Amino acid sequence: MGAAQCSECCTDKNDTGQTTSLAKVGAVSAWAEEEVSPRGQEGPAYSLEGEQQGSPLGEVAICIERDSTETIGINLDVTDCVSLIVVDIFDGAIKLWNAQHPEGPNLQVNDRIVSANGQSNDADKLLTALKHSTTWTLVVQRPVEFKAVINRAGSLALGMDLRYAPNGTTLMISEVVVEDGPIKDWNALSTDWRIKKFDRIIELNGVRGSSQELLHAGMDKETLHMCILHYGAKEWT
Repeated sequence: MGAAQCSECCTDKNDTGQTTSLAKVGAVSAWAEEEVSPRGQEGPAYSLEGEQQGSPLGEVAICIERDSTETIGINLDVTDCVSLIVVDIFDGAIKLWNAQHPEGPNLQVNDRIVSANGQSNDADKLLTALKHSTTWTLVVQRPVEFKAVINRAGSLALGMDLRYAPNGTTLMISEVVVEDGPIKDWNALSTDWRIKKFDRIIELNGVRGSSQELLHAGMDKETLHMCILHYGAKEWT
């Protein structure tokens, strides 16, 4: 899986992952930034055991109103720089809104906020919209989960770049390399799902937890059992 903690030297990239806490109105704290880039040699062909799980693909429109004196109460992963992934919902306005609207639509863990009060394609602008407004008009992508079982058989690299927020719970796929490699082989064989940029690994070899725990679960393992979250429409390009 590559080095577990590397902020430079792996890919010549300087952009890295962040988790932002909207624990209180107007208080946003950025955590340390990390990047992992397991790129390198080619890999062999892979066993194919992908399957779809979870809710149907699509976007959900959500309108949330909160009191400006209330704690907001969500942790957000801004690793991809264009959207906000809901990492956790704790005591605060969002949890209260969800409880008061059990029939939904409401905000859930692992939702991907792609638009907030008309802002989109820029995580900083999305955060600003959430911080400075008590009415949130959101467009949210709810993920579908699929499985992939990959045999690396001695290969040192998977053929994709990963980024993660240290306090997050997923590994974001920031790039699938075009050269021959494990992920390219998987995509060539799959008749159902393909691993794409912005997909997120949420489980690795039976482990769900922090991003660092996911990384350690894949180290020195020849067979990788992945559960992957995919957002938006299924793409085949």
